[in-house]
Order: sequence, then structure tokens, then C-alpha cells
Amino acid sequence: MIHILNNEKRGKTFFIFLTALILLSAAMIVLYIPFAPGHDFYFHCGRLQALIDNLGSPFLIYLDYDGANGYGYFTKAFYPDVMLIPFAILGKFIPLIYVYLIMLFSITVLCGISSYLFVNYLFKDSFAAAVSSLLYTFSVYRIINLYERAALGESISLSLIPFVLLGLCLIIKGDYKKWYVLAIAYSLLIFTHLISSVLMFVTAVILLAVNYKSLVKEPKRLGYLVLAGIVTIVITSYYLFPMLEQMASDTFYFEDKSRRIVGITDMTFNFSYVLRSVISYPKDIYANLHTWHFFPPIGILLIMPVLLRFFVRNKSGQLKYADIGVIIGLIYITPNLNVFPWDVFPFRLLDFIQFPWRLFGFSSLFFAIASGYYLSQILRTTRKQLIGSIVVFVTFVFIYTIIDNDAYSYSERRGYKYTIGKDTPLREQLQQYSKKDSLLVYWRVAGGEYFPTKLPGFDYIWSRGDTVKSKNAATSISGFSKNKGITSLDVDVYIPDSLELPLVYYKGYAAEMDGKRLPVSESSKGLVQIPVDKQGHVKVWYNGTIIQRISYCVSIISIIILCLYIFRDFFRKKCKRCIKSLPLFHSDAV
Repeated sequence: MIHILNNEKRGKTFFIFLTALILLSAAMIVLYIPFAPGHDFYFHCGRLQALIDNLGSPFLIYLDYDGANGYGYFTKAFYPDVMLIPFAILGKFIPLIYVYLIMLFSITVLCGISSYLFVNYLFKDSFAAAVSSLLYTFSVYRIINLYERAALGESISLSLIPFVLLGLCLIIKGDYKKWYVLAIAYSLLIFTHLISSVLMFVTAVILLAVNYKSLVKEPKRLGYLVLAGIVTIVITSYYLFPMLEQMASDTFYFEDKSRRIVGITDMTFNFSYVLRSVISYPKDIYANLHTWHFFPPIGILLIMPVLLRFFVRNKSGQLKYADIGVIIGLIYITPNLNVFPWDVFPFRLLDFIQFPWRLFGFSSLFFAIASGYYLSQILRTTRKQLIGSIVVFVTFVFIYTIIDNDAYSYSERRGYKYTIGKDTPLREQLQQYSKKDSLLVYWRVAGGEYFPTKLPGFDYIWSRGDTVKSKNAATSISGFSKNKGITSLDVDVYIPDSLELPLVYYKGYAAEMDGKRLPVSESSKGLVQIPVDKQGHVKVWYNGTIIQRISYCVSIISIIILCLYIFRDFFRKKCKRCIKSLPLFHSDAV
């Protein structure tokens, strides 16, 4: 921020940009009201509601107890909740739907600022930064992520990717002693969306390969890159190690290709279809708008400015950066073609991303960066300020028009159920869609990717019901209840028996009978199972694991240490300034 405001001209450009960013962000929120929930809306709201309900839990150990008809869904073990914590705190005071809208506004402003900072650092051009940032922040792909897909995790990650690129640039070409920028940015990205983190890693490898000479010339840069990676792993311990622990303890739907709702090759198309989709929605998408036919465009507003490259004559190193971005953006479109070898190593390692068009977020960013830079070079004339102002205004109007048109068509497409303006609160809707056998149940648990493979499927949960099953018919069960994550019941057995509870099994469940711990295991159906051999009162709850507790502490301690490291030089410099300001150090001191 200091770099941005270090002179009057840059500061003025930034504040004009910031005003336009806030106005467009606010207009976006208003134009999409009444709000119609997108694909993953109920899934992410369920995550947020579960976090709100469990903010006071020690070590933030909890699962979504309302999910899957009350069977419980351990979303946070696989989909991190860290970036939701500030909004969950807000959710303690205002309705969830308004928290969600505030979140959309906040991450949009964050996206604009992060991309502005990165582009301004890359090109040292505030005009290019402003144009690039607005084009990227309100790109069609990102807006569709916010509303049509309601892909909250990916939407937040799109706001963080420019920060990651900034940190990477500092290590490759800039002040590598600021390696912590990359560590912080990448940690936040991992804490937001793992798939985007993997795709960012692939992108980073490409950028490092392109700039290998800098690393060869100064090997210490590579050392700081490794340091940033190690620190990132330590900081994200809270998420990474509990996730790996769960994966080591069981097999889940997302690991079994036969359980996936759609394979990655199902989402590839011929060249003509992909070309039309990149520019705008093909008509048949509107006719068959659901996951298997959904294909978000990049948009003509990002494609056309790239063509300005043919009018740029200079051959500076900065132009090379823009050109490389365009090339990477174009390459990232090719995985959507049905001729792409997804079954061939190493591409098959990425088949878990499900949708090749997730790479469009990176393409949008690189195209926006190049567009802003190309425009800034073309406008290097005596009339630059006037023409530049006109260009920014026209960009502003175009973006507003796109938001307005998409908001209208979005309401037409998804207007079957409005969230705002209905009598039923969102919390009750979430509970309703957890227990109702419908498509919305499917979205509530995100396709069930985090169910253990032993669980027969969605239908089994609905047909089995909220009951406890015993192997011995003579076993008597009474007083069964679930309350705030605690399942309790009274049992009377004549011979040793085994009880299967209506709880999806995850490592970390605990059980006790009359205060004495019972072993917990996974049944043949993927549910919680406990042994009983006498009469008594049974209580079962999710207690977490030692690794979850240790990882939480490691993350907290590492964050504190990193903050102390970052502010160390700041405090040193401040102390030096204070000492020098003392009269004793003045030349005219007595």
C-alpha cells in the first residue's frame, strides 16, 4: 500500500479505482436482489451455519451435525473453514443470508485490491493496474462463480491468487527477503480451497520454469522459495494434517471414481463448442442448465482487449510478462477439449478437479493483466490522461451493463426459489433441505464427496431413518435423542450386542456408557458402531483426535511467530527513528 501511495499521481489513481471498485461491488449486490440460490449455495451456507453454531468449540473441533438427515457430515476436515471465521462471528448477530451477501461484497473488494496490488507491482503502472483489476474482478467467470455456481470457496480463492502471484514475483525477481508474502498468501489459499491451491501450484511451476534463469543466477531465491513452502505447510497444519489423517483412516467418495457424480472427461467438448463457450453461453446451455451441461464463459470483454497486442510496438521485459500471461491463459483453455489426454500421466493426477473449466479463473486473470498493460502502452500519448479517463469510464459502463444483464437472466433462470423475501429463515431452509429427499439435499452435502465409501449412498440414509439398530432383537433401546451434537440413548441388553447409530463414521468419534469409555468403530454401512454388554445410558459425540488438537496449536503458534518475525524490522526501524529524534542526537544539542 505504501508503494501505491508513494506519490500523488499513484495515490489519486488508486482512490479513483477504489471508488469505482466499491460502487460496482455495491451495484452487483443490489442488482442480484432478489437473491436466487446457485448450485452450491446450500452447501456453503451449511458450512457457515455449522461454524456459527460451533465457534466456541475447543480447538474448533466439530462437524455439521444437521447435515445428511442429521447423520452428520464432516465437511471441515476436507473443506477448510478458516476464511469463514470472520463472517461466522458476524453471523452471531445478524441473519445468515445477510452475512452471505456481506461476504460476497467483501471478497469482491478484496479481489479488486489484490489484483491491483499485483499488477501495479508487476508493471509499475497504476492505470494498467486499475483497468486489469476491474476487468478481472468483474469478469464473467468470477461473477458466475459468485452467483450461478455459488462456489464460495473458489470465489474467495480467485481473490487470493493475485496475492500469491505477488509473493511469487517477489521471490523470483524482487525482494526475496519478503518471502513471507508468498507464505501468507498461499496459506490463505490452502485455507480456502484445496483444488485452487493445486492449480495455483501447477501455475507456479510453469512460471518458475519460465523464469529459471533468476533462480540459477541467485540460488538463494530458490532457498527462500523452499522456506516459504515449509512455513506454509506449518501454518496450514490446522487443515492439512487432520485431512490426511481422515484420508489415511478411511476411503471416501471423492477418492472412488465410480462414486463421482461426473468424471472430468464428461466435461470436455469439441473445439467449436469450447470456442463458443469461452466467448459466451451457447444456446443449448440455457436449455439444459445443470452441472453436466454447465460451462462458464470467460467473456468477450476479456477476449477482445487481448487483440490489442498487435498494436503494441515496444519490446520491454514487462511486455514479455503480459505475453507470457496470454500464452498461459490460452493453454489453460485447451484442457476443456475432448482431445485433451486426461487419461495420460501426469494429467490424470489432476482428474480430481472435476471441471477443466476451473482453469478459466486463471485465464481470466492473465487476460485481464495483459489487457490492462496493452491499453496502457497504446495510450502513451500527450492525450493519455483524457483518453485513459474515457477508457476507464467505458470499462466501468461495460462492466455495469454485464452485471445488470447477467443479474436479470440469472433471476430468470434460477428464480424458482428466492432466499430473500421469504418467510422461512435460511437456517430452517438448510434443515429442511437436509431432511427432504430432493435435488437440494444433494447440493446440501455437495454430492456426498466426503462420505465414506462403505456408506451405500444417499437413498440408504433416507430409507434407514433416524434409528439405532442392534444385531440382537432382544436388545431394548429407549430414550434416543440428538441434541447439539450429542447422541444419547438408554440400552438394556441380555447378551453382548453391537449398536449401529444413525451417524456417519469419521475418525474422532467418542462414546461412553455411564461415564466409562466405549470403543467406536465403523460399521459395514459406514456408520458409527459401538459394543454394549450391559444396561446403561450411552452418550456418543464427535470428540476429535490428538492430531486435530496438536495441528490447531501448531498453526496458532506458527502464525504468532511469523507475525513477530515480520514486525521485527518494523519495530527496530521505529526505535531507531525515536532515538535519533532525541535532542541528544541533534547537531545543536547542548
